[in-house]
Order: sequence, then C-alpha cells, then structure tokens
Amino acid sequence: MVNTSSKEKCIVLNIMSLQRQRIAGRMILAALLVNVISFSIFNELAIVSGLLYLGSVVCLWNRISARSLLFVKAMLLLAVPGIFLAVAVADIDTLSQFLQGNIVIITLLVSVGLSMQATNTVDHTDGKAKASNGTSGFIITYAGVHFVGAIINYAAILFFGDNIKRRGKFTENHAILLARSFAAAGFWSPLLITMAFALSYSPGANYSEIALYGGLLALTSFIFSLIEFYVQPNKNQYQGIAVSFSEFRMPLIMASIILVLIAFFPNIKVLHLVICVSLLFFIYDARKSFVRSIKRNVEEQFPKYANEIALFLSAGILNVSLMYLVNQFDSYFTGFVLTPSVSTIFLIVAALLTCVGVHPLVSVTIFASVVQVSNVTFNLLAFVILTAWAIGSSLGPLSGQNLGIGSRYDISSYRIMKNNIVHSIVLLCVANLIIYVFWRS
Repeated sequence: MVNTSSKEKCIVLNIMSLQRQRIAGRMILAALLVNVISFSIFNELAIVSGLLYLGSVVCLWNRISARSLLFVKAMLLLAVPGIFLAVAVADIDTLSQFLQGNIVIITLLVSVGLSMQATNTVDHTDGKAKASNGTSGFIITYAGVHFVGAIINYAAILFFGDNIKRRGKFTENHAILLARSFAAAGFWSPLLITMAFALSYSPGANYSEIALYGGLLALTSFIFSLIEFYVQPNKNQYQGIAVSFSEFRMPLIMASIILVLIAFFPNIKVLHLVICVSLLFFIYDARKSFVRSIKRNVEEQFPKYANEIALFLSAGILNVSLMYLVNQFDSYFTGFVLTPSVSTIFLIVAALLTCVGVHPLVSVTIFASVVQVSNVTFNLLAFVILTAWAIGSSLGPLSGQNLGIGSRYDISSYRIMKNNIVHSIVLLCVANLIIYVFWRS
C-alpha cells in the first residue's frame, strides 16, 4: 500500500511539473512576442514582457540548478536596498524598470535559439564540415567569435559555443576563449553597446582614434591568449569549431543583413535587428510545420532556458537597483578633473569591483557622471569607459556574457574569472601605457 501510494504521488508530482513546464513555455513565447512589439511599436509593453519572464521563472523554479540558484539569491539580496528605497518613495518609474533590465538579452537568447534549430538539424557526420583542431582551431574559433560577435553581439557566443558542444566536450578552455574573444570586440566595435555608451558620455570623442587604441587592446588580448594556449602540453588535442557554410549559414547571413541595414538605418539598435532576423529565419525554416515546431519549442525547448532567464532577470534587477542608489546619492560625489592618474586608479578599482559582482555599467556610469572633462580629454574618457567595460565583461562572474556561458555550458563563471585574472592584469598594464601616450598626444 505504501509503495502504491508513493508511486501515485510521484505520478501526480510529475504531471504537475509537466503542466508548470508547459505554462512556462507559453509565458516565454508570449514574453518574446510582447517584447518584440514593445521595442518596435509600443515601449510601454516592456514591463509586461518582464512580468511574463518572471512568471516563467516561478513555474520553472525547480528546474534551476543549485549553482544558478545561488547566484540568483545573491543578486536579489544585493538588490534589496535599491528596491526598498524605490518602494519607500513610491518611485513607480524605477519599480517598472526592475523587470526590464535584461529582457532584450533574454529575448535575444530565445529567438537565436529558435533560429539555430535549422542549423542543429544539419547532419554533422556527413564529413562536409571540416574540423579545426590544435593551434589553427584555436585561432579560427577566436577570430570567428571576435569578428562575428562584433556585428551580431551575444548571439555569436551561442552559435560558436553550440557548434563546439555538438562536436564533443565543451571544456573550461572553450568558455575562456568565448569570454575573451567576445569581450575584446567591445574595445573597438561601433555596433556594440560599449561603444555607443562611451560615445554618448564623450560627445566630442573621435571614433577612429578610439577604435585604433581599442584595437591595440583587442590585439593584446588575442596575443596573450595565443601564447597561453601555445604553452599548453595538450594543445594539439584542442577541438575548435567545425568550418562549413551549412554550420554558419545563419550567423554569416545575419551579419551581412545587419551590416547592410545599419548602413542605411544607422539609428536601429543591433540587438533588435538580431532578434527580428532570427525570428524571420525560424519562420522560414519552419514554414512547412510551423505550428508543430512552435508547440515543440513551447513544451520542450523553452523550459530549458530556466537558468538563463533566472540569471539575466536577477542581474537586471541588481543593475537597476545599484544605478538607482547611485543616482540618489550622486550629489555626495565631488567632481574631479580627468587625468591619466585618475584614469589608472579608476580602471583598477573598476576591475576589483567587477570581481565582487558589480557590473561595469555601474562603475563607468558613476565615473562618467562625476569626472570633469574638456575638449582635450573626451577621447581619454571614451577609451577609459571602453577599457573598463570590456575587461570587466570577460572578468566579472556576474557579467552578462559570463553568466550566459556558465549556465548554458555548465561552466562556473567564477572559474572563468579565476582564469582571466592574469589576462586582465596584462590588459590593464597595456591600457595604462596607452593612456599616458594618449594623454601626451
């Protein structure tokens, strides 16, 4: 009787879990569609998308891994002061922002996942895809993530990372490569948010000059990573991406479309373009069985994003909370003149803050708000912002890219941070050398 009762209880629990999973899948689909409408037509709907993503996390709470759950709880705990203050003063605008911080990134993740299904149906054993291994595999993979990522943003990590994972075991070395190569694109790419943010705070900065110095840092990152890879005893066993057009049809076409559209419509946001193009790819590839494909994704694929959605939502809440606190107390910060010495101190402090979970966005916003610049130092300010953000992205355990890599490929983001410490120190040294040359010029 006891065994029968236990079995019946397990069956009931499994049915309830399956029902919650289906409800969460529908919420994620609705959140994706609402978010697309919000950034295309009606901005006020963004909060609805955030609430739907939050609802999906609640339904999928039991599917969140223990490690991800630890990160989620820590970030929410750190966000409490900002949330409490916003509630206390009834700041409705800020309260509505708490669930909107990273919803575009979540929508990007889900939409790119949909578009990648056509790539995943390719027969990977047909011999057409040429494997890239050893040193050449490392260089090809690094360059691919770096340059494609400079155009299509975080989606490049998903395309290249999943390509590696399908071919064999995804290792910690792969995670480090993805983190470094993508973050390094932030030093120079005009299509990434880092450059847009830097130029918005430095309206008098010259992009070509900033990109030149940023390119030197990106090159430093690559050379250091290559040397580090080359001294490994098992470097010949390294498995890089599989090179074939069928494998990378999606990111290559997407990058081409985005470059063309940006040339004609420079004010369009790249992330929004990537989302829309990804959805169009999915609609085209699933045109013969669209309803069945949607149903399969809602019931099977979307619930697998439980970790990523929970982490990105929590990180967004934390960032909004910290930014709100900074804005409330910015009058207590005394402005100071931007000099090479001040820049050096800030870059070191920003890197240390990143290690304890403070997003680079928070650090650079505070710095850009209190520093006094002139026409002579606009370029310096832009370069410092780019450097702090790019280094922090590859180093910080709670940066968006490292959280995404860690949860998707089951690699600890703290392990990524540990392996990037020396890399970050080298970049800081080179950056400071450039700053003093930059200042004198």
